[in-house]
Amino acid sequence: MTKPTYHTHGPSITLMGISGVGKSRATGKIMAMQPGIRRRSIDESIWLPRAKGPQTPLREAFEAWACEYNKDISTIGARNLGVTAEFLGMLGDPAHGGVDEETFRRHMALHAEAEHNVLANLHNELKSGQAAIDMGGSAIHVLDEDIKTTIRNKTQTLLIQASLDHLKNLEERNRISPKPLYYPPEFLDEWLPKLCVEYGVGNADMLAPEIVSDFLYPHLMQERLDDYMTLAQSFGTHALILPMNEARQLNGQGLWERLTA
Repeated sequence: MTKPTYHTHGPSITLMGISGVGKSRATGKIMAMQPGIRRRSIDESIWLPRAKGPQTPLREAFEAWACEYNKDISTIGARNLGVTAEFLGMLGDPAHGGVDEETFRRHMALHAEAEHNVLANLHNELKSGQAAIDMGGSAIHVLDEDIKTTIRNKTQTLLIQASLDHLKNLEERNRISPKPLYYPPEFLDEWLPKLCVEYGVGNADMLAPEIVSDFLYPHLMQERLDDYMTLAQSFGTHALILPMNEARQLNGQGLWERLTA
């Protein structure tokens, strides 16, 4: 059996794609090939408390909510974000467990601000050595041109494409156990009126949150798919685009060779 070749230097890697396509799995493979490379999860950075300095407005609001409703937020991680989804809420009739539109949009704005600030700090992060950066699913909505330039010039990007079966599975999983989802204001401005026309209501607060989510979620995922593809294609040779099944089948060395070819 051929022994893998371990690398002691190389580019930082940015991993992109919607939820569940295998970004964390690919990160593990990359770290196995690159001793000393740092793992950086944007989702974790958004929600975990800061070690130094003041907390973000999102974290402050989250902690206040957790205290008020006696929620345990001590074990948050990339694979344990359920309580953050509960805080962000599901848009819909409060009488059926939903969140009114005003509160929902306020939480979305807090999330966007926190995510943008984490991403804006990538330039400084990359000065201290190699990193494998898991962008999370919603990052595409808050990337400005400076952040895109940093990612393109300072890292090699891997975009993992979702399969049609995965998209269907995501929709079903979202009904059973919703993850924290960021809905950009422009998206809500476009799709909420269509939702209200579809169901003959004046606003989303009049519908059960499950109905609102089932209507919005597929459109949000499609928008993310399209926007990630457009971004990766704009990076040219700085980006590798792989279907999720192909990325899953590659071992660490094979993935690394494809990324650095």
